[in-house]
Amino acid sequence: MNRRTALFSTMMLGGLIGRAARGQDRRSSGFRPAQEMVDEPGLDPDLLGIGTDPLAPEIGRRGGSDPAEDLPFTPPSQIKQQGLGWGIFNIAPYTALPHSRDTAKPETALIEWVFRHTGSDIWHGEDLAVLSATSKQLRAFHREEVIAKVNEVYKRFVDAWFDVLTLRVRIVAAVDPRWRLDVFSRLEPVRLGTQGRGGPQAQQAWLVEPSTTEQLMATMSLSQAFRLVEERKEPIVNGQTLSLRTGLKDPITYRGGLDRSNTVQIGFEPTVDAIEEGVELRASPLLRDDGTSVDLAVDLRATVVKRKHLTRVIVPRQIGPAEMDLDVPEVAHSRLNQTIPKWPLDKTLLISAGILPGIFMNKGGPLNLGFGGPSQTELLVVLDLQSNLESARRRRDRR
Repeated sequence: MNRRTALFSTMMLGGLIGRAARGQDRRSSGFRPAQEMVDEPGLDPDLLGIGTDPLAPEIGRRGGSDPAEDLPFTPPSQIKQQGLGWGIFNIAPYTALPHSRDTAKPETALIEWVFRHTGSDIWHGEDLAVLSATSKQLRAFHREEVIAKVNEVYKRFVDAWFDVLTLRVRIVAAVDPRWRLDVFSRLEPVRLGTQGRGGPQAQQAWLVEPSTTEQLMATMSLSQAFRLVEERKEPIVNGQTLSLRTGLKDPITYRGGLDRSNTVQIGFEPTVDAIEEGVELRASPLLRDDGTSVDLAVDLRATVVKRKHLTRVIVPRQIGPAEMDLDVPEVAHSRLNQTIPKWPLDKTLLISAGILPGIFMNKGGPLNLGFGGPSQTELLVVLDLQSNLESARRRRDRR
């Protein structure tokens, strides 16, 4: 038998033998699609979350959204042993709210808050886990106790007392940290998380009565040692994120490296790099069940260039001196990134980002970056939340 005859016989044989005989039936591998497992006699459909859900009526399903269609191949014994199941949540009422133009996908906020509430590790461990969201549904596949936590977050979005909150942000640069002198006893400290190797945060936070806040801000406005850098009052849908950035109009430039210029063949020339100096704030408040307080996810970053240190380097050049001047920027940076729980709506949240020498102030010296500028400048962020009564009326009318 020549090679051509053998090849033709093999092709004919492959077309006549069934798929099961060739070892391509998925049932022979031990893994079953979820829909096939549901049809298997003796297997409880509720094990896959298909059927009456214990979390109803908060959980709703829509036509054509059978979760079994999205379940990867998994042995039934593994599902039974781990107690895995589906939770399907109707979030269409929330995504239909009047979100800002910058919010392209409001459903993303639910995913972020589920991670904050449950931790992200359990979604990337040994258990089979699914967490996804569309504009109409939040879908989760996990153990029963994890689905219950997802349900808690879901209700805080869809059943909130207010749909819209108003966040007032004031950013203050204080040259003198002694503003604490006569108000410190009236500040209620907020416990922040740890930093680095278990040490305390360099930042501080307090809850303040609104009357004390206004007294403090009035005192600051009369002193040249304080500067109100930014004040903004923005509506924000419950659970979404307000982003704010303020800083110098132009970045701080410095000569940070060398580049060989091939156009004029004169050797290396200094490159001009830049550092953006300023404050970036991301704040996401999520109402708690009682409607009187929120959990605030805050990400506060502040960067300031204290000065530029001059140094000299030797480089090969065909034209000009062999020594060139470069700058080494001295930068101070502060970041607070965590969730502050149970912030009452009737109190101000005051955050100190720590000492950032000369931030938003005249640093003095040549090019406004030399010696002699303020060395104790403290960055303060003052936050106030107000409920939107109109959104509360809309919520009450829907019920």
